[in-house]
Amino acid sequence: MIRLHLGAHKTATTWLQELFTLNRGAIVTAGRVWWPLAQLRPLMAFALWSQGAPKGLLGKLRRRALRGAPYQRLGTLLDAHESHVLSEENILGLPRESLQGRIYPQAGARLERLAQILRDRPVEVWLCLRSYPQFLASLYAEALRDGAMMPVADFIAANGNPQGQWPALIENVHRALPEARIVMWRYEDLHTLQPVIVERLSGVPLAEMKPLSNDTVRPGPSARAIAAHLARAEAMTRPQRVLSMVMAEQADPPVERADRFDPWPAEQAARMASAYDRDVDAVAAMPFVEMLRP
Repeated sequence: MIRLHLGAHKTATTWLQELFTLNRGAIVTAGRVWWPLAQLRPLMAFALWSQGAPKGLLGKLRRRALRGAPYQRLGTLLDAHESHVLSEENILGLPRESLQGRIYPQAGARLERLAQILRDRPVEVWLCLRSYPQFLASLYAEALRDGAMMPVADFIAANGNPQGQWPALIENVHRALPEARIVMWRYEDLHTLQPVIVERLSGVPLAEMKPLSNDTVRPGPSARAIAAHLARAEAMTRPQRVLSMVMAEQADPPVERADRFDPWPAEQAARMASAYDRDVDAVAAMPFVEMLRP
């Protein structure tokens, strides 16, 4: 069984990954293999890159580049044991790819490539949803950290009506992995559901795990930091924009909750939140989805 946790971004994925890495020995003892992100991410990137290589000379060169490094083939890693827990949110895509009105537009194609590597292994997909206003604002901020450039007004115009985006993503996941059960929960329910999620994914009760010494979530940048960065970022190269965001966040971190970046007018945020509630119900009704509830 491959238990494949896909995130999404900005849904406490890093907390889960760090907790499992700290308790890797206990997870292996329980009969499952946990691969830390530092090991898994480059392997996954190589695997998806290789499977997605185009036909012709370029594709042959890409595939040949991997032949001398068998450990960098995801299939070889998975052959090491029959039960794995994998967590990598970048399988769905990168935050900067989700700024034009579609959440993870390349997720289906990427998962189809992954399915070729997984072959006939049984798969269970795990995925957390988050309310549109907070999720999209966090995704935008994360994309800026990665060097993307998009004015706030353009971001709002492209993403202000996200109705149907989560259901569309789940349908794409299902098409790519039609035999997989998809286990889901709302980010807003995470605190209550932590024990269930942790034990079902890892095989180890949360109460028996060593706790993280610092499990605080990395705060998003303040609205002031984003404004200061955007005021100077347009003419910069991508690496320069990455450094600009680092400096802006250092100079003006969020002190209170009200300092966080929240671009949505109140009425629009309310409509987006209502759309999220309807979309969660639509996802929960899908026959291949198990929606965890408090």
